[in-house]
Amino acid sequence: FFLLLFRPMRVPFLFLVSLLFLLPLAYCESSLMFNIKPDIPDKVSVELFDMTCTFVYSANGGSSEEWVIEFSDETGDNVCTVARPNPPSYIYFNEFAVHVSGGEIEETLIETSNGPLHEAEDFVSDISSLRNSAYKGSLNVIEVQITEL
Repeated sequence: FFLLLFRPMRVPFLFLVSLLFLLPLAYCESSLMFNIKPDIPDKVSVELFDMTCTFVYSANGGSSEEWVIEFSDETGDNVCTVARPNPPSYIYFNEFAVHVSGGEIEETLIETSNGPLHEAEDFVSDISSLRNSAYKGSLNVIEVQITEL
């Protein structure tokens, strides 16, 4: 008797359970916390699918800071973000660059405490990388939208 009572519920229940397994496929992310130490050039990389996003930097300042690099697939947009989780940053970047393999850079946003940086004036970019040109100073976030090849 109980099996007959709950039988109509079995199909919707199985459907909902199967959706739970598909949810992780709708949003993918790769992230890495790292420590920027003054006067020690370094680089960090994260991968998503067949793409790699690498942040290369040289900075100075009073003390080290925790930063995060994240590569995510939000609503079909592949975005590589480099940011200080607890802004503002007191690190002064002498040089910075973002390199992408397996994809092409579509859009770039670089924010400082004083507002956004401007391409050609403060940084240069092409289809696989961006780097600072005239700008040297603190950063809050670098966000790069990438199209997979």
